[in-house]
Amino acid sequence: LETELLAVYRLLCGLYEPRFSELAALVAQPIDYARVVHRIGNRTDVGQLDLRSLVPQATAMIITVTAASSAGRRLSDAELARVNAACEVLFDINAKRDTILAYVESRMSHAAPNLSALVGTRIAAKLMGACGGLAELAKVPACNLQVVGRKRHNTALSAAGETRHVGFLFDCDLVQNAPPEIRKKVLRTLAAKAALAARMDVVHANQRTPAASGDLGGQGRAFRDEVASKAAKLVEPLQLRAVKPLPAPIEQYAKKRGGRRARAAKARMAQSELQQAQSRRAFGVAEDEVLDGGGETFEGLGMVT
Repeated sequence: LETELLAVYRLLCGLYEPRFSELAALVAQPIDYARVVHRIGNRTDVGQLDLRSLVPQATAMIITVTAASSAGRRLSDAELARVNAACEVLFDINAKRDTILAYVESRMSHAAPNLSALVGTRIAAKLMGACGGLAELAKVPACNLQVVGRKRHNTALSAAGETRHVGFLFDCDLVQNAPPEIRKKVLRTLAAKAALAARMDVVHANQRTPAASGDLGGQGRAFRDEVASKAAKLVEPLQLRAVKPLPAPIEQYAKKRGGRRARAAKARMAQSELQQAQSRRAFGVAEDEVLDGGGETFEGLGMVT
């Protein structure tokens, strides 16, 4: 259906280009483009038409201003009939797609229980419809899953206030309930969990038994709680560490290393009794002196007798 819708959309753009060639650049979505074409038709007083029910107000204003200066010509009755027929075919394909998506959405709790429990049945059905089934969805990496369903932005308007590179997952309540400054982080976490949940649904699709049917989507609910807890953690204020003073030093006597070897080394380096007597002096008594071993200087004998 998506392929047929795009083929009819390209045909409609080619049929209506002689009348209003700039409209395809102003309205990016195929179904919105068909509704605007069906509403305008061959009319020249575009400013008198109410386009705000079909497109956003800013886009409607741009269409009105551009139509006033467009160099297109009026279509003949046969050309206008072909344009209206292409619009009706596009409307019919879109209605059938919505019907199929509604049916898939009603069966998503059984077809992909973990993914449905994580992002909701409606978003899960849109992801499956955009990827072509659950098996194809499981092959999409998380980095690409967050932009599945991305809408083309209107090139005629400023995109300064728009969120770029987002898809169906951006409409999940987990992302929308988060503050704007952390939505991209929550979206990346949600995309990673959604990719994992889709792969789990594919693996366990043929392994479900009636006894285990009551536990469908349990892992998806656990993923949802984990994403919610991470989003709550991101908005928590930073916990500043208290500056603690250094503890007072413990002043105590440090034990010296001792033992048999230490005592033996101390004994080897200790002075003998003769050396101790040589170091002593008697008050008012001249000490004897002798030449040292080299015969160059005198050494006092102290109290050595």
